[in-house]
Amino acid sequence: MSRKVIESRAREIIIKVDNYFVREKEETEGLIQTVSRCVKNTLDNSEDVNISKQIVTEILKHLKNTTRVTERVLSATGIAKNTVTKLRREKEVALASATKIRTPIKKRRGKKGFLDACAILELRNIIKIIEERKEIPTMRKIMAAAQEDLNYKGGETTLRKIIKNELGYTFKNRHQISFESDHNIDEVYSDVEGLD
Repeated sequence: MSRKVIESRAREIIIKVDNYFVREKEETEGLIQTVSRCVKNTLDNSEDVNISKQIVTEILKHLKNTTRVTERVLSATGIAKNTVTKLRREKEVALASATKIRTPIKKRRGKKGFLDACAILELRNIIKIIEERKEIPTMRKIMAAAQEDLNYKGGETTLRKIIKNELGYTFKNRHQISFESDHNIDEVYSDVEGLD
């Protein structure tokens, strides 16, 4: 038998289920002892057992709880009702198609193209203008200018990636950039400038 590594989330659920059934066992044992006492207290030749209404009510309550499967699963596992319903549907589909229930794969968000080649050249010009004014080109300044001039709608992290990957700038720290390019930006985007 191969040993499977149980992930932390599965371990938590197993512990919750175990705790639930231990509690249920303790409750059931109490009922069994009470009913056993009642049976022992009856006469040997009597077929009828005298049980109080309270004990009968407890037995009925316990039996009704065993029929409430969804509530018991929720209580035992600690997961949401919608998740249980969804898993039941997946189980039915898997049984009907004779396949296994698969773990859903997280969908990756598609990358948005915030800036085209022309806008990237304009971004380079924004950085050059900041440098020509003898100012330190910080992300705040570049971001503000890009939002105003290029109508940039993305976030600072995405803009930082564009500056680093497309324009060849490196960052001295989180906010300041310096130009250390492996390639000449003018050559890379010369086709775009020729279109103007």
